[in-house]
Amino acid sequence: MYINTDYINCINPCTRKPTGFADVINKGAYVATFAIGYYFKNKYFAFDSPKLLYNQSYRIIIPADATSINFLARLYLTPKETRVVCRKEYPTSFKKYFELWGTIVKSGCSEIG
Repeated sequence: MYINTDYINCINPCTRKPTGFADVINKGAYVATFAIGYYFKNKYFAFDSPKLLYNQSYRIIIPADATSINFLARLYLTPKETRVVCRKEYPTSFKKYFELWGTIVKSGCSEIG
């Protein structure tokens, strides 16, 4: 999936400021989910993606002024039990694409662009 992330597509309509995002595609042989948490104006916000089947993707928007950003990707072992695929921390907002890969036995994630 290719998305044009030029200025027009990365403007937050509320603040009229460029925003960041985390785009995740699941290329793994498992059901996955991911979460983004960050501080914005001294408050903590957290957002979860829906369950992602193979080749499905999802984007979470991150405010341009967000700080202490946490990215957490997980895979489902059972309908209620998950395991961490990867965890990353970033000091400021970003525009990143992540790809989840592998199987339940050996999984991982990579930044792709």
